[in-house]
Amino acid sequence: AAKKQHEANSRRRLLEPVKGFVIRVERTTENMSDYLTHQSSYSHAHAENFLHSMNSNLRSARRTLHVARMHSKGDKRDFMSNLSNYVQAMEEVIRDSLRVNLPHNNTDPNWGVKAGNIRNNLFQLKSRCGVLIRSIDDFIDADRAVAPTIAAGATSGAGARGGPSPSSRRRP
Repeated sequence: AAKKQHEANSRRRLLEPVKGFVIRVERTTENMSDYLTHQSSYSHAHAENFLHSMNSNLRSARRTLHVARMHSKGDKRDFMSNLSNYVQAMEEVIRDSLRVNLPHNNTDPNWGVKAGNIRNNLFQLKSRCGVLIRSIDDFIDADRAVAPTIAAGATSGAGARGGPSPSSRRRP
């Protein structure tokens, strides 16, 4: 029993910081969505700051996963690698879907359309955060190394596009 508790604590030490970064991203998606409902310079400035914050937190999560992967072996190492790929796909959503669609300024005539597209992408990003948090919790609590997978049709590695969906998760 003591050995199992020690193993759970070591898994928690490895992945708890990653979970914290992902929770921050999830909260930021909510805040950004709220700010984009109003067309103002204040909202635009905050939206840019929120994008930077999400990018920074996901980058930190990916780097922490890289360190955790180096301290893992076998299936756990593969799990860490899959989590890292999942986080990288989330970073690409921010770069390819959110940053590109951000209105140029608060007087952008297409503010409503662009803000609506961003809010839809933020909702998807938030659900991906939930999937990632659930995978980390399952791994910590039950030693189930079931990582969320990147959507079918997406390439692996640095060029991955698209995103994981809860229905595409592998089951043990």
